[in-house]
Amino acid sequence: MVSNQENFQIITFGEENVGKTSLITRYTLNKFHTSHKSIEDVSNINKLIVIKRRDIRLNIWGTAGQERFQLVTPNYYRGALRVILVYDITEKQSFETVIRWASKLSMQGEEGIQMAIVGNKSDLEYKRDLPDATA
Repeated sequence: MVSNQENFQIITFGEENVGKTSLITRYTLNKFHTSHKSIEDVSNINKLIVIKRRDIRLNIWGTAGQERFQLVTPNYYRGALRVILVYDITEKQSFETVIRWASKLSMQGEEGIQMAIVGNKSDLEYKRDLPDATA
């Protein structure tokens, strides 16, 4: 039997506490918790979606944002063609870190890598530390 399923690996990067796990949990399980325990290393979850009658399996990896862990991230993005870079709209530093990671991935990542930058924590708009790009 031939599988009609395509597999996509997606890796999320961002500083600790920007909400990578919350984004993944919300998208894959449709659950939201106002607080999450920081992950220690890497979490992984799969989600099956259907697009134009094709089964797509998303294999989504959430990495820890701790500085000590950033030293081994090349092991996780090697071979990755899809990356979501997450920052916290209430923490300007987290955006600056995402920009550095985007540059690093452009130089050291796979050819053709696709990156999306996501500003998280829109529920804390009143604490925004970055200008709204849509304004």
